Amino acid sequence: MTTRHQLVINGHTYPLADDDRVVDVKHAILTAVHDGGAFVEVPAGAITTAEVLVTPATAVFIEHIDVADNGHYELRELETLRSESGHDDETDLWI
Repeated sequence: MTTRHQLVINGHTYPLADDDRVVDVKHAILTAVHDGGAFVEVPAGAITTAEVLVTPATAVFIEHIDVADNGHYELRELETLRSESGHDDETDLWI
C-alpha cells in the first residue's frame, strides 16, 4: 500500500510528491496564517508550481490517501490547518 498526499486550498487540489514536501508546505502555510497572509509556493503538477495567497480565512486541507496495490484508494486522514478562528491547528479523522 502506498500513501499519496494532496493539498486542497479553497477547493483547488495540488498533489504533494512525498512526506518531506507535506511537512514543508504545512510549515509554510502555518507561517503565512500566523503572519496574517502570504504567498505560499505549492506544486501544481509534475513540473509546475503555483504561488497561492494564504490568509487566516483560507480553507486549507491536507489529504492523506492510502492507495492499494490494485489501484483502489481510501481517504485515511484529512488535516485542517486552521480552525474557525483561523489561529489553531485541528485534525479531523475520516474513515
